[in-house]
Amino acid sequence: MASTQSSQTLCDFCRLPQAQYACGPCSASLCRKCAVTLEGSTFEFTEELPEELSHSIYCAACYDNIVEPAKEDYEKTLAEAKEMPFWPKTYRGSIPVVRKGQTELRVEQARDRSEVLLKLAFKAVRQGFSGLMYGELVGKKVRNEGYQKTEWRGNALPVHIDRTRLREDE
Repeated sequence: MASTQSSQTLCDFCRLPQAQYACGPCSASLCRKCAVTLEGSTFEFTEELPEELSHSIYCAACYDNIVEPAKEDYEKTLAEAKEMPFWPKTYRGSIPVVRKGQTELRVEQARDRSEVLLKLAFKAVRQGFSGLMYGELVGKKVRNEGYQKTEWRGNALPVHIDRTRLREDE
């Protein structure tokens, strides 16, 4: 009986001989109950994930130290992106711009208009901007042997805006 237990790997946390998984960052042996899985859509709008967030299985310690702070930062950035003002190219009013960005942001192949806008805003928040102007969102119908869908793309110029003047204009 002792020989069968020695051939099985012990879980580094609960010490049960059922370790089937390994933590991505620290390579600790984990059983099914101790393994924390990270869904692929957790950091959906992040273009390039850092090495430590690209794993799917974490131990509790690595999840608390690596994933939780990154997840909180991601959710904070996403909340800011949802509140970001957007002015299309056709807007003729006054925009309280403090400073414009150097390069235009682009998003290709999104499911719908709101996803394009959210991805553009997410990129702008990551770069430290507070608004999007001269934006253009375009949908293109794509047919695939009887099935039809719309692929969206967009671009916009990130800007810093004066929030006090923005509130006065409303």
